[in-house]
Amino acid sequence: MSHYDNNKSATVYLYADGDYAGYVNWNADPDSFGNPGDALRAHDGTADGYGVRGVTYDAFDRFVVERKVSTYGHSSPYTTSWNTGNLTEGSVLGLEVCVGTTSNLVRA
Repeated sequence: MSHYDNNKSATVYLYADGDYAGYVNWNADPDSFGNPGDALRAHDGTADGYGVRGVTYDAFDRFVVERKVSTYGHSSPYTTSWNTGNLTEGSVLGLEVCVGTTSNLVRA
């Protein structure tokens, strides 16, 4: 299940073995809750041995990574800090989200 806001911001909810595992959140613009724009974060919501990773990349060149966040190595529940920085307005990005162990990731 995912939530999209005006085709700019997105929250992708992740499940492992049918159970909620966490989410990855891309926030294109600052919001009324004080969250920054051009920002990516990940949340691991369950102590199941899995981690959550999110990556934004240039949609025209997948090897140009703009943001990367990961909960690996942290005890759950854990939410990463926002990974921020200014992007050129109108940049087209891809979003990759994964859940699993460092050796066995499942991309969503």
